[in-house]
Amino acid sequence: MKSPTKIAVGDENGQVIVRFEHPVEWVALDPENARQIGEAIARAAHKAHTGRDFRKDKSAIAEQLRAKMLTRTTHVIRSLLEKGKKPGHIAAEVVDIILGEVL
Repeated sequence: MKSPTKIAVGDENGQVIVRFEHPVEWVALDPENARQIGEAIARAAHKAHTGRDFRKDKSAIAEQLRAKMLTRTTHVIRSLLEKGKKPGHIAAEVVDIILGEVL
């Protein structure tokens, strides 16, 4: 049986770098490893783009997303209230907006 291929992810000179320990033709990943590598690539992309570590910017990113969602849901709620929609319908719309942003 072959040993697992090691993958390193980072950023250098504004680029996201994915390094393998040896040349590879393809890589098969189980879902959890794919998620972890995807998150590592996203963190490296953030740092390559902004020059800042994602962990330090996390609260600013969350606050920006919160502000965007507040504005959007406020507009949706006002519009649905004007149309006479019931609270259950309005709640479903708001939940769909939130899930659409976080999933």
